[in-house]
Amino acid sequence: MIIMSLEVRSTIPDLSEKTKPVTIAVTGNAGSGKTVVCGRFKALGVPVIFSDALAREVVMPGSAVLSRISERFGDELLTPDGSLDRSAMRRLMLQDDQARRDLEALLHPEIISLMRARIRQAGKEGARVVMVEVPLLFEGNAASFFDRVLLVTADNARQVTRLVARDRVSDADAHALLGAQMPDDQKRERSDFIINNNGSIEELIKTVDRLYQMIYQKN
Repeated sequence: MIIMSLEVRSTIPDLSEKTKPVTIAVTGNAGSGKTVVCGRFKALGVPVIFSDALAREVVMPGSAVLSRISERFGDELLTPDGSLDRSAMRRLMLQDDQARRDLEALLHPEIISLMRARIRQAGKEGARVVMVEVPLLFEGNAASFFDRVLLVTADNARQVTRLVARDRVSDADAHALLGAQMPDDQKRERSDFIINNNGSIEELIKTVDRLYQMIYQKN
């Protein structure tokens, strides 16, 4: 029988002893359910920062980062209105390793700087915990920026089914996307909390609520 499960592999931080918010990165491969997890934490009142949203913010028209991207790649990665063509950027990053490294060198420092500013602001507003959704946490060697890591996993077949339904892609494309990401087994070894999301959304929500209670030491 497939059941939802929660694994706790390290101690819960003592929030009463922290002078700044405990930061928990939420990661997981495509179709794992990490966005639902983050949505539930947000509904429970925990500040949640989405790294994809930060990535969009740092390349807004008129931004210094977009200007540097234009200098490096010309109009290749711009839409007719001067915005970043994110689809073209993703294709280029998959096809050209040097271009990927150049783009990451332009984007990542700005994203990290903005993320830290948002965490500081949350702390000033009284937050004791801040969640940050980072899809490619381990691939980007970013785990050291956070106090704890929450990994959301699911069976490969379930991930494929979810991706096909959500993104309207073929089975082959879904398998290719998952094949390009770091395997869950490697991510498990480096995670503090693991949610195995092989059940319903209702079961996932209940599991998130359990972890929330553990983090905040509520019985």
